[in-house]
Amino acid sequence: MENEEQLIERVKNNRDMNAYGILIDRYQSNLRLFIYRLTNNWDLTDDISQDTFIKAFDNLDKYSHRNSFQNWLMKIAHNLVRSEYRSINTVKKVFAKLFTEPSYQENWIGLTGSEQNRLNQALQSLQLGERTAVVLNFSYDMSHQDIANWLGLPLGTVKSHIKRGMEKLRHNLGVDIGGQ
Repeated sequence: MENEEQLIERVKNNRDMNAYGILIDRYQSNLRLFIYRLTNNWDLTDDISQDTFIKAFDNLDKYSHRNSFQNWLMKIAHNLVRSEYRSINTVKKVFAKLFTEPSYQENWIGLTGSEQNRLNQALQSLQLGERTAVVLNFSYDMSHQDIANWLGLPLGTVKSHIKRGMEKLRHNLGVDIGGQ
C-alpha cells in the first residue's frame, strides 16, 4: 500500500487519476464531516466537498509536504465554506435592497451569476401564478394592472400573488427587512 506522499507524487507527475481516487477515498469521509459541521447542510457539504477535491487536484503543484494532505484539503474546504457564506450574505443584502427600493429592474440586473442562480432556485419554490406575477412585476417592471390584463386575472388576485410570492422569496432567501 502506497503512502500519502507516493500517491501525491504520482498525481503531480503523471496526473494519475487512480492515485487521486485513492486519496479521495482516504479523506472524503473526514472532509465531508468537517464541512457538514461548518455548514449543517448536506447538499452544500456535497458541493463543497466536490469543489475541494477539484481545486486540490488543480493546485496540487502548490501543495507542500510540510502539512498533511488532509489538513491542506481542510484548509481549501474552509476557504470554500467562507466564500459560500460571503456569497450568501451578499445575496441577502442584494435581495433586501431589491425588495425595499423602487428601482427594481436596476437591482435585479445587477445580480451576479451566483445570485441569479439563487434567485432562480427561490423562484422555483413559488406557485406558477405567484412566480409569473413576481417576475413580470420585478423583472419587467409591469404594473399590477398590466399583469392582470396580461394574465387575464382580477387585479386583486395579481396583488395577492405578488404579496404571497414576495413573502415566500423573503423567507426562502433569508431576507429580513423588518416588519414589511
